Amino acid sequence: VALARLLLSQQRTREKAALHCIRLIQEQTIKDRAAFRCLPDLRAAFVDSFAERGDIQKSSASGLLQNTSDIILSFLKSGSDGLDESSQSGFSQALELLPTVLECLSTEAFFLRRKTPKKTKDSAPLWTADGVISHIVDSSWPSQMVLPLLSVLIDADLTQQQQEQACAKVASALTQVPEAHLNGLVQCALSAAGKFEAACWMNTVRRLLNAAPPNTLRDIFCIIEISLQNGSTQLELL
Repeated sequence: VALARLLLSQQRTREKAALHCIRLIQEQTIKDRAAFRCLPDLRAAFVDSFAERGDIQKSSASGLLQNTSDIILSFLKSGSDGLDESSQSGFSQALELLPTVLECLSTEAFFLRRKTPKKTKDSAPLWTADGVISHIVDSSWPSQMVLPLLSVLIDADLTQQQQEQACAKVASALTQVPEAHLNGLVQCALSAAGKFEAACWMNTVRRLLNAAPPNTLRDIFCIIEISLQNGSTQLELL
C-alpha cells in the first residue's frame, strides 16, 4: 500500500498506478482499511492528472477516464449473477471513485466543446459523464450492487428518464437485494426524492416498504421520520 501511494504521488507513474490500484481493490488484494486509505490518493491522482494538462491537452484525458470508468464498472458485464461477498466488497469500494471520474468527464466535455469543431452526424460519440450514467442505467445490475450503484447515481445530475430507469432497477431487484441493504436503499430514495422531487422516488420508497420484512420496518420508519424532520423530504411526496 505504501508503494502504491508513492507511485500515485509521482506524475510519471500516476496514471498507470491508479488503474492498477483499482484492479487490486476490486480483487481484494488491497482491502478493508488499506483500500480505504488508498481512495483519497486515487481521487487526488485523477484530479491532479487532469489539472496538470493544459486547456487543449485536457481533451487527451478521454482515454484515461474511459479506461477508468470501464474498470470501475466492469462488474456490469457479468449481468445479474456471479458476485460473491468478497467481490461485492471490492467492486463497491472501487465504485466510490466514480463521482471523481464523472466530475473530470464533465470538465473535459466543457473543454472539448470549446476547443473542437462542431460535431457532425458521422463523428464518434464523446465519452461523457452522461454517457457513463446512461451505460449504468441501461445495464443489468447485480443484486448485491444495487445499493452501491444507487448511492453513486443520486449524487449525479440525472435526467427524468435516467431517474425512472434507476427506480425500475431497484423495483426489479426487490426480492434479491440483501436485507441489510434495505435501510440504505430507503435513505437513497428519500434523498433523491428531496433532490429531484420526482414521484418515481417516493414510489420506490413505497415498494421498499411493501417488500421489507416486518423486523426491518421499525428502522425504516425511523429513517423516514428523520428525513421529514430534517426537511430533506417533502410531506406531500409521501
